[in-house]
Amino acid sequence: MKTSPLQNNDGAIAIIALMAISVFALITLTTLSVLATSELKMAAAETKAETTFYAAESGINEALYQLTTNPVPQPLSFNQDGTTVAVLVLPDPSNPYQRIIESQASDPTGKVRTLRITANTHSYSGSFDYAVQTGEGGFEILNNSKVVGDVYTNGSIFGGTGAAIQALVDGDAWVARGTAETLGPVQENADVNYAVANAADTTDVSQSFVTAIDSPLKKVGFYIKRNGTLPGNVTLRIVRDQAGSPSTDTIVSKIIQKNTFPTAMQWLEISFDIGPVLSAGVPYWIVLDSPSFNASKYLVWDLNTNPASYADGEAKKSSDFETEAWSALNNDFKFRTYLGYGNTFVRQIETNGDLHANTIEKSEIHGDAYYQTIVDTDPDGASYPGTTDPDPKPYPITDVHINNWKNDALAGGTITGDQTISGTATLGPKKIEGNLTLSGNAHLIVNGTLWVTGTITFTNPGISISLDPSFGPASSVIIADGKIELNNNATISGSGDPKSYLLILSTNNSLNPASPAINAANNSTAVVYFAKNGMIRIYNGSHLHGTTGYYLTLEEGSTVEYDPNLAEFTIPAGETDVIGAVSGSWGEY
Repeated sequence: MKTSPLQNNDGAIAIIALMAISVFALITLTTLSVLATSELKMAAAETKAETTFYAAESGINEALYQLTTNPVPQPLSFNQDGTTVAVLVLPDPSNPYQRIIESQASDPTGKVRTLRITANTHSYSGSFDYAVQTGEGGFEILNNSKVVGDVYTNGSIFGGTGAAIQALVDGDAWVARGTAETLGPVQENADVNYAVANAADTTDVSQSFVTAIDSPLKKVGFYIKRNGTLPGNVTLRIVRDQAGSPSTDTIVSKIIQKNTFPTAMQWLEISFDIGPVLSAGVPYWIVLDSPSFNASKYLVWDLNTNPASYADGEAKKSSDFETEAWSALNNDFKFRTYLGYGNTFVRQIETNGDLHANTIEKSEIHGDAYYQTIVDTDPDGASYPGTTDPDPKPYPITDVHINNWKNDALAGGTITGDQTISGTATLGPKKIEGNLTLSGNAHLIVNGTLWVTGTITFTNPGISISLDPSFGPASSVIIADGKIELNNNATISGSGDPKSYLLILSTNNSLNPASPAINAANNSTAVVYFAKNGMIRIYNGSHLHGTTGYYLTLEEGSTVEYDPNLAEFTIPAGETDVIGAVSGSWGEY
Protein backbone atom coordinates (compact mmCIF):
# COMPACT_ATOMS: atom_id res chain seq x y z
CA MET A 1 0.00 0.00 0.00
CA LYS A 2 1.29 3.41 -0.88
CA THR A 3 1.78 6.24 1.72
CA SER A 4 0.08 9.53 0.80
CA PRO A 5 2.13 12.71 0.42
CA LEU A 6 -0.04 14.37 3.02
CA GLN A 7 0.93 11.83 5.63
CA ASN A 8 4.66 12.46 4.83
CA ASN A 9 4.14 16.24 5.27
CA ASP A 10 2.43 15.76 8.63
CA GLY A 11 5.37 13.75 9.88
CA ALA A 12 7.88 16.34 8.77
CA ILE A 13 5.87 19.10 10.44
CA ALA A 14 5.74 17.12 13.66
CA ILE A 15 9.46 16.59 13.60
CA ILE A 16 10.11 20.26 12.91
CA ALA A 17 7.74 21.29 15.67
CA LEU A 18 9.42 18.92 18.08
CA MET A 19 12.81 20.31 17.13
CA ALA A 20 11.59 23.90 17.60
CA ILE A 21 10.20 23.06 21.00
CA SER A 22 13.49 21.43 21.92
CA VAL A 23 15.47 24.44 20.74
CA PHE A 24 13.17 26.81 22.63
CA ALA A 25 13.47 24.69 25.74
CA LEU A 26 17.23 24.68 25.38
CA ILE A 27 17.31 28.45 24.91
CA THR A 28 15.04 28.91 27.88
CA LEU A 29 17.14 26.66 30.05
CA THR A 30 20.30 28.39 28.87
CA THR A 31 18.79 31.80 29.55
CA LEU A 32 17.61 30.76 32.96
CA SER A 33 21.02 29.31 33.67
CA VAL A 34 22.73 32.54 32.55
CA LEU A 35 20.32 34.61 34.60
CA ALA A 36 20.84 32.42 37.60
CA THR A 37 24.59 32.60 37.23
CA SER A 38 24.38 36.37 36.80
CA GLU A 39 22.22 36.69 39.85
CA LEU A 40 24.63 34.55 41.80
CA LYS A 41 27.52 36.79 40.63
CA MET A 42 25.53 39.93 41.46
CA ALA A 43 24.69 38.53 44.85
CA ALA A 44 28.32 37.70 45.43
CA ALA A 45 29.38 41.16 44.27
CA GLU A 46 26.75 42.75 46.51
CA THR A 47 28.00 40.68 49.41
CA LYS A 48 31.55 41.84 48.72
CA ALA A 49 30.33 45.44 48.42
CA GLU A 50 28.54 45.15 51.75
CA THR A 51 31.67 43.61 53.25
CA THR A 52 33.89 46.49 52.13
CA PHE A 53 31.22 49.04 53.09
CA TYR A 54 30.89 47.73 56.65
CA ALA A 55 34.66 47.43 56.92
CA ALA A 56 35.03 51.09 55.89
CA GLU A 57 32.38 52.05 58.46
CA SER A 58 34.36 50.15 61.09
CA GLY A 59 37.34 52.35 60.23
CA ILE A 60 35.24 55.50 60.73
CA ASN A 61 34.04 54.27 64.12
CA GLU A 62 37.55 53.31 65.21
CA ALA A 63 38.85 56.80 64.31
CA LEU A 64 36.01 58.46 66.25
CA TYR A 65 36.84 56.32 69.27
CA GLN A 66 40.51 57.23 69.06
CA LEU A 67 39.66 60.95 68.91
CA THR A 68 38.01 60.69 72.32
CA THR A 69 41.38 59.91 73.91
CA ASN A 70 43.97 61.21 71.44
CA PRO A 71 43.69 64.58 69.65
CA VAL A 72 46.43 63.52 67.22
CA PRO A 73 45.48 59.98 66.14
CA GLN A 74 47.96 58.19 63.92
CA PRO A 75 46.91 56.69 60.55
CA LEU A 76 45.06 53.40 61.12
CA SER A 77 45.43 50.15 59.20
CA PHE A 78 43.80 46.82 60.05
CA ASN A 79 42.33 43.67 58.48
CA GLN A 80 38.68 42.75 58.92
CA ASP A 81 37.61 39.32 57.59
CA GLY A 82 40.11 39.51 54.75
CA THR A 83 39.33 43.15 53.94
CA THR A 84 42.09 45.73 54.40
CA VAL A 85 41.04 49.03 56.02
CA ALA A 86 43.16 52.24 55.93
CA VAL A 87 42.01 55.34 57.85
CA LEU A 88 43.31 58.92 57.85
CA VAL A 89 42.33 61.67 60.33
CA LEU A 90 43.16 65.10 58.89
CA PRO A 91 42.65 68.73 60.01
CA ASP A 92 39.63 70.45 58.46
CA PRO A 93 40.95 73.58 56.68
CA SER A 94 37.63 75.35 57.23
CA ASN A 95 37.33 74.67 60.97
CA PRO A 96 40.28 73.92 63.31
CA TYR A 97 37.92 72.27 65.81
CA GLN A 98 36.80 69.63 63.31
CA ARG A 99 38.57 66.68 61.69
CA ILE A 100 38.04 64.96 58.36
CA ILE A 101 38.01 61.16 58.73
CA GLU A 102 38.52 59.12 55.56
CA SER A 103 38.24 55.31 55.66
CA GLN A 104 39.05 53.11 52.65
CA ALA A 105 38.33 49.36 52.58
CA SER A 106 39.57 46.99 49.84
CA ASP A 107 39.15 43.23 49.43
CA PRO A 108 41.42 40.72 47.62
CA THR A 109 39.35 40.98 44.41
CA GLY A 110 40.02 44.70 44.09
CA LYS A 111 36.65 45.95 45.37
CA VAL A 112 37.18 49.35 47.09
CA ARG A 113 34.80 51.50 49.18
CA THR A 114 35.82 54.92 50.53
CA LEU A 115 33.77 56.72 53.17
CA ARG A 116 34.36 60.19 54.61
CA ILE A 117 32.84 62.19 57.46
CA THR A 118 33.59 65.41 59.33
CA ALA A 119 33.86 65.03 63.11
CA ASN A 120 33.37 67.63 65.82
CA THR A 121 36.12 67.83 68.47
CA HIS A 122 37.17 70.29 71.15
CA SER A 123 40.86 70.20 70.27
CA TYR A 124 42.41 72.87 68.08
CA SER A 125 44.22 71.56 65.00
CA GLY A 126 45.55 74.58 63.15
CA SER A 127 47.58 74.49 60.02
CA PHE A 128 50.73 76.59 60.13
CA ASP A 129 51.38 76.50 56.39
CA TYR A 130 54.30 78.93 56.29
CA ALA A 131 57.65 79.27 57.99
CA VAL A 132 56.83 82.96 58.43
CA GLN A 133 53.43 84.64 58.27
CA THR A 134 52.91 88.29 59.19
CA GLY A 135 50.23 90.94 59.19
CA GLU A 136 50.35 94.46 57.81
CA GLY A 137 53.46 95.22 59.84
CA GLY A 138 55.46 93.04 57.48
CA PHE A 139 58.74 91.17 57.75
CA GLU A 140 62.23 92.56 58.28
CA ILE A 141 64.92 89.98 57.44
CA LEU A 142 68.40 91.29 58.20
CA ASN A 143 71.80 90.36 56.78
CA ASN A 144 72.93 86.73 56.95
CA SER A 145 69.54 85.59 58.21
CA LYS A 146 67.32 83.25 56.23
CA VAL A 147 64.00 81.48 56.00
CA VAL A 148 63.95 77.86 54.83
CA GLY A 149 60.38 77.55 53.67
CA ASP A 150 57.61 79.79 52.36
CA VAL A 151 56.69 83.30 53.52
CA TYR A 152 53.29 85.01 53.40
CA THR A 153 52.91 88.58 54.60
CA ASN A 154 50.09 91.13 54.47
CA GLY A 155 52.74 93.86 54.74
CA SER A 156 56.08 94.52 53.07
CA ILE A 157 59.36 92.57 53.22
CA PHE A 158 62.47 94.56 54.11
CA GLY A 159 65.73 92.84 53.26
CA GLY A 160 69.33 93.26 54.35
CA THR A 161 70.60 96.78 54.88
CA GLY A 162 74.09 96.28 53.41
CA ALA A 163 75.20 96.92 49.85
CA ALA A 164 75.13 93.20 49.09
CA ILE A 165 71.94 91.16 49.34
CA GLN A 166 72.45 88.62 52.12
CA ALA A 167 68.91 87.99 53.38
CA LEU A 168 67.58 84.74 51.89
CA VAL A 169 64.13 83.23 51.52
CA ASP A 170 64.75 79.63 50.48
CA GLY A 171 61.22 79.12 49.19
CA ASP A 172 58.34 81.10 47.70
CA ALA A 173 57.17 84.48 49.05
CA TRP A 174 53.79 86.21 48.77
CA VAL A 175 53.23 89.86 49.67
CA ALA A 176 49.52 90.73 49.82
CA ARG A 177 48.03 93.95 48.51
CA GLY A 178 47.99 96.89 50.89
CA THR A 179 44.96 98.45 52.53
CA ALA A 180 43.78 101.88 51.37
CA GLU A 181 44.71 104.80 53.61
CA THR A 182 41.62 106.48 55.09
CA LEU A 183 40.95 109.36 57.49
CA GLY A 184 40.44 108.17 61.06
CA PRO A 185 39.50 110.11 64.22
CA VAL A 186 39.98 113.87 63.81
CA GLN A 187 39.41 117.18 65.60
CA GLU A 188 39.86 119.97 63.07
CA ASN A 189 38.46 123.01 64.86
CA ALA A 190 40.49 125.33 67.11
CA ASP A 191 40.13 128.73 68.76
CA VAL A 192 43.46 129.27 70.57
CA ASN A 193 47.20 128.65 70.14
CA TYR A 194 48.64 126.53 72.94
CA ALA A 195 52.34 126.76 73.84
CA VAL A 196 54.05 123.38 74.21
CA ALA A 197 57.36 122.95 76.13
CA ASN A 198 57.62 126.63 77.03
CA ALA A 199 57.27 125.83 80.74
CA ALA A 200 58.03 122.82 82.93
CA ASP A 201 54.44 121.60 83.19
CA THR A 202 53.95 121.60 79.40
CA THR A 203 57.14 119.71 78.47
CA ASP A 204 54.98 116.77 77.35
CA VAL A 205 51.46 117.05 75.95
CA SER A 206 48.97 114.44 74.76
CA GLN A 207 45.64 113.88 73.03
CA SER A 208 43.52 110.74 73.36
CA PHE A 209 41.37 109.24 70.60
CA VAL A 210 39.29 106.16 69.85
CA THR A 211 38.86 104.37 66.52
CA ALA A 212 35.62 102.79 65.33
CA ILE A 213 37.36 99.87 63.58
CA ASP A 214 40.33 97.58 64.09
CA SER A 215 43.02 99.00 61.81
CA PRO A 216 46.71 99.90 61.54
CA LEU A 217 47.55 103.53 62.32
CA LYS A 218 49.49 104.87 59.36
CA LYS A 219 49.88 108.58 60.05
CA VAL A 220 49.24 111.34 62.63
CA GLY A 221 48.71 115.02 61.80
CA PHE A 222 49.13 118.13 63.98
CA TYR A 223 48.14 121.75 63.29
CA ILE A 224 51.34 123.15 64.71
CA LYS A 225 54.40 125.41 64.36
CA ARG A 226 57.71 126.05 66.12
CA ASN A 227 58.70 129.30 67.74
CA GLY A 228 62.42 129.74 67.19
CA THR A 229 64.95 126.93 67.00
CA LEU A 230 63.91 124.15 69.30
CA PRO A 231 66.42 122.94 71.89
CA GLY A 232 66.19 119.35 70.64
CA ASN A 233 64.26 116.79 68.64
CA VAL A 234 60.76 115.76 69.73
CA THR A 235 59.58 112.16 70.09
CA LEU A 236 56.11 111.26 68.84
CA ARG A 237 54.66 108.34 70.80
CA ILE A 238 51.50 106.30 70.57
CA VAL A 239 50.80 104.86 74.01
CA ARG A 240 48.06 102.93 75.76
CA ASP A 241 45.59 104.37 78.21
CA GLN A 242 46.05 103.83 81.93
CA ALA A 243 43.18 104.97 84.16
CA GLY A 244 42.28 107.83 81.83
CA SER A 245 45.82 109.11 81.19
CA PRO A 246 48.73 108.12 78.93
CA SER A 247 50.66 105.09 80.19
CA THR A 248 54.43 104.77 79.98
CA ASP A 249 54.02 101.73 77.70
CA THR A 250 54.94 102.98 74.24
CA ILE A 251 53.36 101.03 71.37
CA VAL A 252 55.30 102.84 68.65
CA SER A 253 57.45 105.95 68.51
CA LYS A 254 59.16 108.17 65.97
CA ILE A 255 61.67 110.99 66.39
CA ILE A 256 60.63 114.26 64.71
CA GLN A 257 63.68 116.29 63.82
CA LYS A 258 63.39 119.77 65.37
CA ASN A 259 63.65 121.58 62.02
CA THR A 260 60.81 119.48 60.60
CA PHE A 261 58.27 121.62 62.45
CA PRO A 262 57.03 124.54 60.31
CA THR A 263 57.54 128.17 61.30
CA ALA A 264 53.90 129.08 60.56
CA MET A 265 50.72 127.31 61.66
CA GLN A 266 49.94 124.43 59.29
CA TRP A 267 49.35 120.69 59.18
CA LEU A 268 52.40 118.54 59.89
CA GLU A 269 51.78 114.85 59.11
CA ILE A 270 54.11 112.15 60.43
CA SER A 271 53.96 108.62 58.99
CA PHE A 272 54.98 105.42 60.74
CA ASP A 273 57.03 102.89 58.81
CA ILE A 274 55.23 100.14 60.73
CA GLY A 275 51.97 101.45 62.15
CA PRO A 276 50.47 99.74 65.21
CA VAL A 277 47.16 97.88 65.07
CA LEU A 278 44.51 99.84 66.95
CA SER A 279 41.51 98.06 68.46
CA ALA A 280 38.05 99.53 68.01
CA GLY A 281 36.61 101.23 71.07
CA VAL A 282 39.94 101.30 72.96
CA PRO A 283 41.43 104.71 73.93
CA TYR A 284 44.97 105.52 72.77
CA TRP A 285 47.10 108.61 73.30
CA ILE A 286 49.20 110.74 70.95
CA VAL A 287 52.13 112.09 72.98
CA LEU A 288 54.61 114.80 71.99
CA ASP A 289 57.60 114.17 74.25
CA SER A 290 60.01 117.14 74.29
CA PRO A 291 63.53 116.72 75.71
CA SER A 292 63.25 119.94 77.74
CA PHE A 293 61.33 123.21 78.00
CA ASN A 294 62.43 126.70 76.93
CA ALA A 295 60.53 129.94 77.48
CA SER A 296 61.46 131.38 74.07
CA LYS A 297 61.97 128.27 71.88
CA TYR A 298 58.93 126.03 71.90
CA LEU A 299 56.05 124.56 69.89
CA VAL A 300 52.58 125.98 69.35
CA TRP A 301 49.74 123.50 68.80
CA ASP A 302 46.22 124.69 68.00
CA LEU A 303 43.63 123.91 70.65
CA ASN A 304 39.83 123.92 70.90
CA THR A 305 38.69 125.12 74.32
CA ASN A 306 35.23 123.59 73.93
CA PRO A 307 35.35 120.31 75.95
CA ALA A 308 32.77 118.79 73.61
CA SER A 309 34.76 119.49 70.45
CA TYR A 310 35.89 115.87 70.32
CA ALA A 311 33.71 113.61 72.46
CA ASP A 312 35.97 110.54 72.30
CA GLY A 313 39.12 112.13 73.72
CA GLU A 314 40.80 114.92 75.65
CA ALA A 315 44.08 116.82 75.94
CA LYS A 316 46.51 116.60 78.87
CA LYS A 317 49.92 117.97 79.91
CA SER A 318 52.84 116.78 82.07
CA SER A 319 56.35 117.82 83.06
CA ASP A 320 57.61 114.28 82.28
CA PHE A 321 55.39 111.58 80.85
CA GLU A 322 57.56 108.77 82.31
CA THR A 323 57.68 109.97 85.92
CA GLU A 324 55.09 112.69 86.56
CA ALA A 325 51.30 112.82 86.63
CA TRP A 326 49.17 114.21 83.84
CA SER A 327 46.88 117.24 84.20
CA ALA A 328 43.70 117.70 82.17
CA LEU A 329 43.41 120.71 79.86
CA ASN A 330 39.63 120.21 79.51
CA ASN A 331 39.78 120.67 75.75
CA ASP A 332 41.19 119.05 72.59
CA PHE A 333 44.17 119.62 70.35
CA LYS A 334 43.67 119.97 66.61
CA PHE A 335 44.74 116.61 65.16
CA ARG A 336 44.17 114.02 62.46
CA THR A 337 44.76 110.29 62.23
CA TYR A 338 45.04 108.14 59.12
CA LEU A 339 44.26 104.43 59.14
CA GLY A 340 45.36 101.73 56.70
CA TYR A 341 48.67 100.70 55.24
CA GLY A 342 49.07 101.64 51.57
CA ASN A 343 50.91 99.72 48.85
CA THR A 344 53.21 96.86 49.80
CA PHE A 345 56.65 96.00 48.43
CA VAL A 346 59.68 93.71 48.61
CA ARG A 347 63.07 95.35 48.94
CA GLN A 348 66.57 93.88 48.85
CA ILE A 349 66.03 90.17 49.44
CA GLU A 350 67.12 87.01 47.69
CA THR A 351 64.67 84.18 47.07
CA ASN A 352 65.28 80.72 45.63
CA GLY A 353 61.61 80.39 44.78
CA ASP A 354 58.92 82.54 43.18
CA LEU A 355 58.13 86.04 44.40
CA HIS A 356 54.64 87.64 44.32
CA ALA A 357 54.37 91.34 45.23
CA ASN A 358 52.97 94.67 44.05
CA THR A 359 56.45 96.24 43.89
CA ILE A 360 59.84 94.49 43.80
CA GLU A 361 63.01 96.52 44.36
CA LYS A 362 66.73 95.64 44.25
CA SER A 363 66.24 91.91 44.78
CA GLU A 364 67.59 88.62 43.44
CA ILE A 365 64.92 86.16 42.30
CA HIS A 366 66.00 82.68 41.21
CA GLY A 367 62.42 81.69 40.39
CA ASP A 368 59.58 83.57 38.68
CA ALA A 369 58.47 87.14 39.48
CA TYR A 370 54.82 88.30 39.66
CA TYR A 371 54.39 92.06 40.11
CA GLN A 372 52.97 95.45 39.12
CA THR A 373 56.28 97.34 39.38
CA ILE A 374 59.87 96.10 39.34
CA VAL A 375 63.06 98.13 39.96
CA ASP A 376 66.71 97.04 39.63
CA THR A 377 65.73 93.38 39.59
CA ASP A 378 66.27 90.80 36.85
CA PRO A 379 64.58 87.46 37.70
CA ASP A 380 66.26 84.21 36.64
CA GLY A 381 62.85 82.75 35.84
CA ALA A 382 59.87 84.16 33.98
CA SER A 383 58.43 87.64 34.58
CA TYR A 384 54.70 88.31 34.89
CA PRO A 385 54.12 92.08 34.94
CA GLY A 386 50.61 93.31 35.68
CA THR A 387 49.83 90.36 37.96
CA THR A 388 47.04 90.99 40.49
CA ASP A 389 48.38 91.36 44.02
CA PRO A 390 47.82 88.38 46.35
CA ASP A 391 44.89 88.67 48.76
CA PRO A 392 45.60 89.31 52.45
CA LYS A 393 45.66 86.03 54.36
CA PRO A 394 44.12 85.63 57.82
CA TYR A 395 46.12 84.24 60.71
CA PRO A 396 45.70 80.54 61.57
CA ILE A 397 44.79 81.64 65.13
CA THR A 398 41.89 83.99 65.90
CA ASP A 399 40.63 85.75 69.03
CA VAL A 400 38.01 83.01 69.38
CA HIS A 401 40.74 80.36 69.64
CA ILE A 402 42.70 82.46 72.14
CA ASN A 403 39.61 82.95 74.31
CA ASN A 404 38.94 79.19 74.22
CA TRP A 405 42.47 78.53 75.50
CA LYS A 406 42.07 81.17 78.20
CA ASN A 407 38.90 79.39 79.33
CA ASP A 408 40.82 76.09 79.45
CA ALA A 409 43.44 77.74 81.67
CA LEU A 410 40.78 79.34 83.86
CA ALA A 411 39.10 75.96 84.37
CA GLY A 412 42.30 74.76 86.08
CA GLY A 413 42.11 77.51 88.70
CA THR A 414 43.59 80.96 89.32
CA ILE A 415 46.79 82.03 91.07
CA THR A 416 46.63 85.65 92.25
CA GLY A 417 49.77 87.76 92.31
CA ASP A 418 53.19 87.71 90.65
CA GLN A 419 54.90 84.30 90.48
CA THR A 420 58.64 83.53 90.40
CA ILE A 421 60.05 80.07 89.57
CA SER A 422 63.72 79.38 90.27
CA GLY A 423 63.81 75.57 90.42
CA THR A 424 61.85 72.78 88.76
CA ALA A 425 58.09 73.24 88.81
CA THR A 426 55.04 71.78 87.08
CA LEU A 427 52.22 74.13 86.21
CA GLY A 428 48.98 74.11 84.25
CA PRO A 429 46.25 74.41 83.30
CA LYS A 430 46.22 77.65 85.25
CA LYS A 431 45.53 81.39 85.08
CA ILE A 432 48.09 83.68 86.76
CA GLU A 433 46.76 87.14 87.60
CA GLY A 434 50.09 88.93 87.56
CA ASN A 435 53.55 88.44 86.10
CA LEU A 436 55.49 85.19 85.67
CA THR A 437 59.28 85.31 86.14
CA LEU A 438 61.67 82.41 85.58
CA SER A 439 65.02 82.93 87.27
CA GLY A 440 68.08 80.98 88.35
CA ASN A 441 68.13 77.53 86.76
CA ALA A 442 64.37 77.33 86.44
CA HIS A 443 62.79 74.44 84.56
CA LEU A 444 59.04 74.82 84.04
CA ILE A 445 57.11 71.70 83.00
CA VAL A 446 53.86 72.72 81.33
CA ASN A 447 50.97 70.39 82.11
CA GLY A 448 48.21 72.39 80.40
CA THR A 449 47.39 75.84 79.07
CA LEU A 450 48.95 78.75 80.98
CA TRP A 451 47.44 82.23 80.86
CA VAL A 452 49.45 85.08 82.38
CA THR A 453 47.65 88.43 82.57
CA GLY A 454 50.94 90.30 82.96
CA THR A 455 54.40 89.75 81.50
CA ILE A 456 56.55 86.62 81.18
CA THR A 457 60.28 87.12 81.75
CA PHE A 458 63.28 84.78 81.56
CA THR A 459 65.91 86.57 83.63
CA ASN A 460 68.91 84.23 83.18
CA PRO A 461 70.53 82.15 80.42
CA GLY A 462 69.92 78.43 80.64
CA ILE A 463 66.27 78.57 81.71
CA SER A 464 64.06 75.93 80.12
CA ILE A 465 60.38 75.18 79.50
CA SER A 466 59.12 71.81 78.35
CA LEU A 467 55.78 70.14 77.80
CA ASP A 468 54.88 67.17 79.97
CA PRO A 469 55.74 63.89 78.16
CA SER A 470 52.13 62.71 78.55
CA PHE A 471 51.13 65.10 75.76
CA GLY A 472 52.75 62.80 73.18
CA PRO A 473 52.27 64.29 69.70
CA ALA A 474 49.99 67.06 71.04
CA SER A 475 51.08 70.62 71.79
CA SER A 476 50.16 73.30 74.32
CA VAL A 477 50.10 77.08 74.65
CA ILE A 478 51.42 79.76 77.01
CA ILE A 479 49.56 83.09 76.72
CA ALA A 480 50.65 86.47 78.05
CA ASP A 481 48.49 89.56 77.86
CA GLY A 482 51.67 91.51 78.48
CA LYS A 483 55.08 91.21 76.86
CA ILE A 484 57.30 88.12 76.73
CA GLU A 485 61.07 88.43 77.27
CA LEU A 486 63.11 85.28 76.55
CA ASN A 487 66.78 85.54 77.43
CA ASN A 488 69.81 84.05 75.64
CA ASN A 489 70.14 80.28 75.57
CA ALA A 490 66.62 79.68 76.84
CA THR A 491 65.37 76.26 75.79
CA ILE A 492 61.76 75.60 74.83
CA SER A 493 60.70 72.07 73.97
CA GLY A 494 57.61 69.99 73.42
CA SER A 495 56.84 66.60 74.95
CA GLY A 496 59.69 64.90 73.10
CA ASP A 497 57.51 63.78 70.20
CA PRO A 498 58.55 65.45 66.90
CA LYS A 499 54.97 66.67 66.39
CA SER A 500 54.81 68.33 69.81
CA TYR A 501 55.39 72.08 70.17
CA LEU A 502 54.90 74.88 72.67
CA LEU A 503 53.04 77.87 71.28
CA ILE A 504 54.29 81.09 72.94
CA LEU A 505 51.59 83.73 72.40
CA SER A 506 51.36 87.41 73.35
CA THR A 507 48.22 89.53 72.93
CA ASN A 508 50.31 92.69 73.46
CA ASN A 509 50.51 95.12 70.51
CA SER A 510 53.85 96.83 71.14
CA LEU A 511 55.92 97.65 68.05
CA ASN A 512 58.71 99.21 70.09
CA PRO A 513 61.97 97.41 69.06
CA ALA A 514 63.41 98.03 72.53
CA SER A 515 60.39 96.39 74.15
CA PRO A 516 58.37 94.37 71.61
CA ALA A 517 55.46 92.05 72.29
CA ILE A 518 57.85 89.05 72.09
CA ASN A 519 61.62 89.42 72.46
CA ALA A 520 63.09 85.98 71.79
CA ALA A 521 66.67 84.74 72.00
CA ASN A 522 66.98 80.99 71.93
CA ASN A 523 67.97 78.08 69.74
CA SER A 524 64.93 75.94 70.37
CA THR A 525 63.33 74.10 67.47
CA ALA A 526 60.12 73.07 69.27
CA VAL A 527 58.57 76.50 69.66
CA VAL A 528 56.14 78.62 67.64
CA TYR A 529 55.82 82.35 68.39
CA PHE A 530 52.58 84.24 67.80
CA ALA A 531 51.77 87.93 68.34
CA LYS A 532 48.70 88.91 66.34
CA ASN A 533 49.02 92.66 66.90
CA GLY A 534 52.59 93.09 68.08
CA MET A 535 56.23 92.88 67.08
CA ILE A 536 58.25 89.67 67.36
CA ARG A 537 61.99 90.25 67.54
CA ILE A 538 64.20 87.19 67.01
CA TYR A 539 67.72 87.79 68.33
CA ASN A 540 70.95 87.17 66.42
CA GLY A 541 71.79 83.54 65.81
CA SER A 542 68.44 82.08 66.87
CA HIS A 543 66.91 79.04 65.21
CA LEU A 544 63.24 78.04 65.19
CA HIS A 545 60.65 76.34 63.01
CA GLY A 546 57.79 78.83 62.71
CA THR A 547 56.57 82.26 63.72
CA THR A 548 53.47 84.35 63.06
CA GLY A 549 52.89 87.96 64.06
CA TYR A 550 51.90 91.43 63.00
CA TYR A 551 55.52 92.51 62.50
CA LEU A 552 58.59 90.26 62.58
CA THR A 553 62.27 91.18 62.73
CA LEU A 554 64.67 88.33 62.06
CA GLU A 555 68.05 89.60 63.18
CA GLU A 556 71.42 88.78 61.66
CA GLY A 557 72.44 85.14 61.55
CA SER A 558 69.00 83.83 62.56
CA THR A 559 67.09 81.05 60.82
CA VAL A 560 63.46 80.00 60.54
CA GLU A 561 63.31 76.49 59.08
CA TYR A 562 59.82 75.19 58.41
CA ASP A 563 58.82 71.83 59.88
CA PRO A 564 56.01 70.02 57.95
CA ASN A 565 54.72 68.71 61.30
CA LEU A 566 53.37 72.23 61.90
CA ALA A 567 50.66 71.51 59.32
CA GLU A 568 49.08 69.23 61.98
CA PHE A 569 49.77 71.39 65.03
CA THR A 570 47.21 70.30 67.66
CA ILE A 571 46.32 71.62 71.12
CA PRO A 572 44.00 69.46 73.27
CA ALA A 573 41.05 71.19 74.90
CA GLY A 574 40.10 71.03 78.53
CA GLU A 575 36.53 70.04 77.70
CA THR A 576 35.44 66.40 77.58
CA ASP A 577 32.20 66.58 75.58
CA VAL A 578 31.23 63.70 73.29
CA ILE A 579 32.99 63.63 69.93
CA GLY A 580 30.81 62.79 66.95
CA ALA A 581 30.10 63.19 63.26
CA VAL A 582 28.81 66.48 61.88
CA SER A 583 25.25 66.03 60.66
CA GLY A 584 25.07 65.70 56.86
CA SER A 585 28.83 65.27 56.43
CA TRP A 586 28.74 61.53 55.56
CA GLY A 587 29.68 60.70 51.99
CA GLU A 588 31.04 57.95 49.77
CA TYR A 589 33.84 58.71 47.32
